[in-house]
Amino acid sequence: MLRYLVILNLFVFLLFSGVARADYGHNPCTLGPVTSTFNVTSDPALANIGDLIGVYTIEGSVVECGPAITVSTVAYFMGQQAVDPLSPGNNYRCQTTVSGVAYEAARPVGENSCDAESVAGAERFRRGPLIARVPLTPFVFPKNFSVSYNIVKTGNIPAGPNVLGPLNLSIIAAGVNGGLATFLDQNAGTLTPGEIIGTTCSLATTLVPVDFGDATIGDTESFAISFNSCTDQQDAVAYNNAVSLEFSSGQTIQSDGSALLNCVGTDCAKGLQIELQDGNGSPINLMAPYKLSTNNPVIGANGLDYTFNAQLQANPAEPLGGGKIDTQLVFNTIIE
Repeated sequence: MLRYLVILNLFVFLLFSGVARADYGHNPCTLGPVTSTFNVTSDPALANIGDLIGVYTIEGSVVECGPAITVSTVAYFMGQQAVDPLSPGNNYRCQTTVSGVAYEAARPVGENSCDAESVAGAERFRRGPLIARVPLTPFVFPKNFSVSYNIVKTGNIPAGPNVLGPLNLSIIAAGVNGGLATFLDQNAGTLTPGEIIGTTCSLATTLVPVDFGDATIGDTESFAISFNSCTDQQDAVAYNNAVSLEFSSGQTIQSDGSALLNCVGTDCAKGLQIELQDGNGSPINLMAPYKLSTNNPVIGANGLDYTFNAQLQANPAEPLGGGKIDTQLVFNTIIE
């Protein structure tokens, strides 16, 4: 069965050496490098407004705190960004560069901006005896930390690939030295999380039979794969440019990707294989991704049509023998 939409688990891994931007007081905590990952967790096109569609995770470490510091806290800020315009009154959702997509934090900082802080991921730890009524984690260096921000769908996402723009992240290390606090405001760098795909295109049918009838070597049958329900022609064009095919089969694909083998039962035809071709008759490698846009699509107002050919060929590995042709090839659509 054909899968009409598969979103690649977009994964971005970035590494930054943190640079101290401001240092207040004496013996602040030293922060190490910061890494970030972005994962799309569900299909943005099919998600409802308010649904979680991805997670943005930041990880790092506190390398050391000065010997005079007895208690330290690490907090995370996403930088002063506007509140998502599609979420009025919700200062927990920060605007991104993609309409209909927002970052969601544990709580906002400030009234007129979404300078979002994640207190859920904040770390507090101590040095020395346990302070009364403050159950803190003892100092162990390096002290690793991790925090995640949800990526939420807040409206219709524009068609095609949409890059989530740079995100300025600050990490705050605050150390208590007696009654005095010292701070290290570390700019973790400009992080580019990843990409969101917006489309409403879907397969018109998930099963495409190809009937050879009484066939001989060299016979070719054409078939079509169609997508419909695109928002408009712009959406169809963006979908065409973004989608590749990957192939799989319950039967065997030749190791070089040149052809699909027939079934192997006693009533199956022997000595033949099936070559997949594009609409112009050029062979398609079944072991490699195939860019749909190379197959000269017919792009309509709300959909796309692609023509493919299936050609019977001799399989040099075995002699010819009569019987049925019964095999299948699964087309997996991959949005890149």
